[in-house]
Amino acid sequence: MRWIASRAFPVHDAAGQVVRVAGISEDISERMTHQQHLEELANFDTLTHLPNRRLLVGRMLHKSVHLLAQKLVRETKSGATVSSRETEAVLLRSAETFVDALTHIRSLVKYNDAGQ
Repeated sequence: MRWIASRAFPVHDAAGQVVRVAGISEDISERMTHQQHLEELANFDTLTHLPNRRLLVGRMLHKSVHLLAQKLVRETKSGATVSSRETEAVLLRSAETFVDALTHIRSLVKYNDAGQ
Protein backbone atom coordinates (compact mmCIF):
# COMPACT_ATOMS: atom_id res chain seq x y z
CA MET A 1 0.00 0.00 0.00
CA ARG A 2 1.23 3.50 -0.78
CA TRP A 3 0.47 6.69 1.14
CA ILE A 4 0.04 9.86 -0.90
CA ALA A 5 -0.25 13.36 0.58
CA SER A 6 -1.87 15.93 -1.70
CA ARG A 7 -2.24 19.67 -1.33
CA ALA A 8 -4.27 21.86 -3.66
CA PHE A 9 -5.15 25.53 -3.85
CA PRO A 10 -7.20 27.68 -6.21
CA VAL A 11 -5.55 30.02 -8.70
CA HIS A 12 -7.52 33.23 -9.25
CA ASP A 13 -7.57 35.60 -12.20
CA ALA A 14 -7.44 39.41 -11.89
CA ALA A 15 -11.21 39.51 -11.24
CA GLY A 16 -10.91 37.07 -8.35
CA GLN A 17 -12.51 34.16 -10.18
CA VAL A 18 -11.03 30.69 -9.78
CA VAL A 19 -9.49 29.72 -13.13
CA ARG A 20 -7.75 26.50 -12.12
CA VAL A 21 -6.56 24.44 -9.21
CA ALA A 22 -2.85 23.92 -8.64
CA GLY A 23 -1.37 21.36 -6.31
CA ILE A 24 1.28 18.89 -5.45
CA SER A 25 1.24 15.23 -4.46
CA GLU A 26 3.94 13.44 -2.57
CA ASP A 27 4.54 9.78 -1.73
CA ILE A 28 4.82 9.64 2.07
CA SER A 29 4.79 5.84 2.38
CA GLU A 30 8.25 5.67 3.95
CA ARG A 31 7.35 8.33 6.53
CA MET A 32 4.12 6.50 7.44
CA THR A 33 5.98 3.19 7.77
CA HIS A 34 8.42 4.83 10.20
CA GLN A 35 5.53 6.42 12.11
CA GLN A 36 3.78 3.05 12.49
CA HIS A 37 7.04 1.47 13.67
CA LEU A 38 7.53 4.20 16.30
CA GLU A 39 3.95 3.73 17.53
CA GLU A 40 4.55 -0.01 17.86
CA LEU A 41 7.77 0.59 19.80
CA ALA A 42 5.99 3.05 22.10
CA ASN A 43 2.94 0.87 22.77
CA PHE A 44 3.98 -2.79 22.50
CA ASP A 45 6.64 -4.96 24.08
CA THR A 46 9.34 -5.66 21.49
CA LEU A 47 9.75 -9.30 22.53
CA THR A 48 6.17 -10.45 23.11
CA HIS A 49 4.31 -7.84 21.03
CA LEU A 50 1.82 -7.51 23.89
CA PRO A 51 0.41 -4.08 24.78
CA ASN A 52 2.61 -2.27 27.30
CA ARG A 53 1.65 -0.09 30.26
CA ARG A 54 1.50 3.11 28.18
CA LEU A 55 -1.10 1.62 25.85
CA LEU A 56 -3.02 0.14 28.80
CA VAL A 57 -3.19 3.51 30.58
CA GLY A 58 -4.32 5.19 27.37
CA ARG A 59 -7.06 2.62 26.87
CA MET A 60 -8.15 2.93 30.50
CA LEU A 61 -8.38 6.71 30.22
CA HIS A 62 -10.33 6.45 26.98
CA LYS A 63 -12.75 3.98 28.55
CA SER A 64 -13.11 6.17 31.65
CA VAL A 65 -14.03 9.20 29.57
CA HIS A 66 -16.51 7.12 27.58
CA LEU A 67 -18.16 5.76 30.74
CA LEU A 68 -18.35 9.23 32.28
CA ALA A 69 -19.97 10.60 29.14
CA GLN A 70 -22.55 7.80 29.24
CA LYS A 71 -23.21 8.52 32.91
CA LEU A 72 -23.69 12.20 32.15
CA VAL A 73 -26.18 11.42 29.40
CA ARG A 74 -28.10 9.01 31.65
CA GLU A 75 -28.26 11.49 34.53
CA THR A 76 -29.36 14.38 32.34
CA LYS A 77 -32.00 12.22 30.60
CA SER A 78 -33.40 10.92 33.88
CA GLY A 79 -35.44 14.07 34.54
CA ALA A 80 -37.96 15.68 32.19
CA THR A 81 -36.25 19.03 32.62
CA VAL A 82 -32.77 19.62 33.91
CA SER A 83 -31.76 23.01 35.22
CA SER A 84 -28.37 24.50 34.46
CA ARG A 85 -27.48 24.14 38.15
CA GLU A 86 -28.27 20.40 38.03
CA THR A 87 -26.27 20.04 34.81
CA GLU A 88 -23.33 21.80 36.45
CA ALA A 89 -23.58 19.44 39.44
CA VAL A 90 -23.53 16.37 37.16
CA LEU A 91 -20.56 17.77 35.24
CA LEU A 92 -18.71 18.52 38.47
CA ARG A 93 -19.32 15.00 39.84
CA SER A 94 -18.18 13.51 36.53
CA ALA A 95 -15.06 15.66 36.49
CA GLU A 96 -14.24 14.71 40.08
CA THR A 97 -14.67 11.02 39.23
CA PHE A 98 -12.41 11.42 36.21
CA VAL A 99 -9.72 13.20 38.24
CA ASP A 100 -9.87 10.47 40.89
CA ALA A 101 -9.49 7.78 38.20
CA LEU A 102 -6.61 9.64 36.58
CA THR A 103 -4.86 10.09 39.93
CA HIS A 104 -5.24 6.37 40.65
CA ILE A 105 -3.86 5.40 37.24
CA ARG A 106 -0.89 7.75 37.66
CA SER A 107 -0.14 6.27 41.07
CA LEU A 108 -0.15 2.78 39.53
CA VAL A 109 2.27 3.90 36.83
CA LYS A 110 4.58 5.57 39.36
CA TYR A 111 4.47 2.46 41.56
CA ASN A 112 5.38 0.22 38.61
CA ASP A 113 8.14 2.59 37.48
CA ALA A 114 9.65 2.57 40.97
CA GLY A 115 9.62 -1.22 41.05
CA GLN A 116 11.60 -1.57 37.83
